[in-house]
Amino acid sequence: MAIAGRITDACRRPIVLGEHEHLVTLSVGVVVVDGGRATPTDILRDADAAMYRAKSGGKGRTELFDDRMRARVLGRIAVETALRRALGRDELRVHYQPILSLERERIVGVEALLRSEHPVRGLLEPEAFMQVVRAAA
Repeated sequence: MAIAGRITDACRRPIVLGEHEHLVTLSVGVVVVDGGRATPTDILRDADAAMYRAKSGGKGRTELFDDRMRARVLGRIAVETALRRALGRDELRVHYQPILSLERERIVGVEALLRSEHPVRGLLEPEAFMQVVRAAA
């Protein structure tokens, strides 16, 4: 983390190009690898997750990848894989839900809900896969 901090600090200094001064901010994701069990793909994926957490916290931050982040990343990957599978197997369903006006005591509209019909778990709630859909958008 100390090295990442020094790099970030160095990048905060203005850069002069021609007659113009430019400011650069740096968001850094740090991964500590233990014992060489991780593959290069794992390391890049984890560093990417830490970097995006750093970016979401504001400019010029450094974040260390941790076990909680790993659990979220692996969970998102599992949902993403299941969603791709569901799309390929035609397991996505549109359910229509009425929008009711209690004041007027009648249906005033309809909303369409995308649901995934998992072969083992049954009909999944949208919360089970919407985080992946939002991230891809």
